Amino acid sequence: MNKLFALAATTAAVGFAESDLRAQSAADSASVTAFYGRWFGSAPQGFTAYASFYAADGYILPPGSPPVVGRAAIAAWFEQARASTPYVAQPQGIATDEMRFGKSRSGCGATTGRR
Repeated sequence: MNKLFALAATTAAVGFAESDLRAQSAADSASVTAFYGRWFGSAPQGFTAYASFYAADGYILPPGSPPVVGRAAIAAWFEQARASTPYVAQPQGIATDEMRFGKSRSGCGATTGRR
């Protein structure tokens, strides 16, 4: 009986989540796309701009280190990490308009790449 209840609850939750995805308005979709555009665009402006997308009490969990809490501390951690790494990543030829947001093959989430 417990297995049947668990199956019914899971099925109901999945059905609810799928109906919510289909109900997303054009304004909601535009808002999400605009947010991602601002988020992706913040990286070239520096770590303070990037960290502004975290909550005021947000945190990151660097491997092997204690949590880093707060926007200023997060920005400082990213700056220190960049200064101490021997690697440099310099993507070229990538534009924000090449990101496509919509349904993936699994039915939800974001997809990337050209259509």
